[in-house]
Amino acid sequence: MNPYKPFPAKTYLRTILNYLDRCPLKVKLIPKSRTMMCSWSVSAWTAHFGFNHAGTSTIFQSADEERAIHDVRYVKEMWKNSLPELKARWPVDKDPDRQPEHEFTLRNRARWLALTGNPAKIRSEHPTIYVCDEAAHYDEFDQAYNTAVGCDCLHIIALSSPNPGPFADMDMSAVPTSWPEEYDAEDEQDEELRQLMGLDEVECLI
Repeated sequence: MNPYKPFPAKTYLRTILNYLDRCPLKVKLIPKSRTMMCSWSVSAWTAHFGFNHAGTSTIFQSADEERAIHDVRYVKEMWKNSLPELKARWPVDKDPDRQPEHEFTLRNRARWLALTGNPAKIRSEHPTIYVCDEAAHYDEFDQAYNTAVGCDCLHIIALSSPNPGPFADMDMSAVPTSWPEEYDAEDEQDEELRQLMGLDEVECLI
């Protein structure tokens, strides 16, 4: 992790952030490779949301604790490398390096927490945003997803590199392969999202 290296000037990163920020759907799925900086991008988006919305609770969940903790670290680095004027606007009661490695809290009661294991843990946290990183590699993703839906999270975000399972099934197009050529439901959905999100193109996010 290099918090001082600028984000690469990749069009897809802007598309991902616009997708998270403007797409009206509660559930957002992001297929990725492990070199696309999608975890950084999603963490940055949750950081900006929590910095500016008091009381926001964000949960990062993954199959292994280290990956979920990394997402919390990314949020801490976003705060630590913010301009002094912005840090003053988003104060903390305790320096990020002195907070638990699996948690980050601002004075405005915004909180980021790394969770692993039993999906039932989600309920007790009442998250505003639920993020499942490497969801296709998390054996209990389907249970965690259903729990997050039941908690009525404002945003449910799942991102992952390829692997068969519930995430891949959810991300797979429901349009039959034999659908008539004169009607392409995916093209129609793409156009609707482009209009809602103000994007020139939607890149493999639906």
